[in-house]
Amino acid sequence: MLRLKMSDVVKILEGDKKEPASGWIRSEGDLFLNGAKPDLKNGPDVDAVFKPQSVEKDKLYLDWPTRRKIGLGVARGLVYLHEESRLKIIHRDIKATNILLDKDLTPKIADFGLTKLDEEEHSRISTHIAGTIEYMALEYTIRGYLTEKADVYSFGVVILELVSGKSNTSYRHKEYVTLIDWAHVLQQQGNLIELVDASLGSEYAREEALIMLDISLVCTNSSSVLRPKMSDAVKMLEGKMVVQVPILKGAEHNDEEPSQEGDISFNDRWTDTSVRAPSDHSGEIEEIPLVDRVAETI
Repeated sequence: MLRLKMSDVVKILEGDKKEPASGWIRSEGDLFLNGAKPDLKNGPDVDAVFKPQSVEKDKLYLDWPTRRKIGLGVARGLVYLHEESRLKIIHRDIKATNILLDKDLTPKIADFGLTKLDEEEHSRISTHIAGTIEYMALEYTIRGYLTEKADVYSFGVVILELVSGKSNTSYRHKEYVTLIDWAHVLQQQGNLIELVDASLGSEYAREEALIMLDISLVCTNSSSVLRPKMSDAVKMLEGKMVVQVPILKGAEHNDEEPSQEGDISFNDRWTDTSVRAPSDHSGEIEEIPLVDRVAETI
């Protein structure tokens, strides 16, 4: 594994002549690599959604379809980096301020803290930790253990922010440290829908919101091995794969390879709602195999 310069990444991506399966590079827009393009000059980033109401000139209102569009666009971009590029690339700093929006509010991933994984290499221990702490996976911040699942974790945080209209970097609750902590509490209470941005009023699709919230919880699982691949996250967002959220009993688990010990149950909501895919989807829905193992508790 090695760290890449931006000029190296441009050459790699420009050399990828084959149309990626996700279509992200060609049909959704280019990876935003080398400064502002004309249509992005002075354009907003997703972080503008979280500006205080008092800062109206800087606050960005996104309707529900646009929030889904942004989430799906970022997911497809990460699929390309992780699975479709000639080299497996880890971004390392996916966050709201690094997701720029063009005049059509199409997302562009910016400001890479890039690392390349060799084909036979699945992970590495890094002595140089890069990223933004509120978006960083535990295994990376504490042990420097880096895989593409670190990007998956960061993506899960961004999805939670898109749905809630709140920033994980500035969210404060009287009892819970982060927005993710509060999301887990609401999940256990069966009231996850409370996280949906109040500014949307009733102008959002409830089932789509629940799917996105559950995806955020799956992606931010504290065990990297229980997080989905980004290609599976895309399928979940498109309604082609059932989301099954693990509910861990007892202490938080770590990021070593899961053991047979421990107890895990799954939110079974999707047994009943999996057929309610987005209206523009047709075809069969694929289920995620249940994981019958849980990581060792700390």
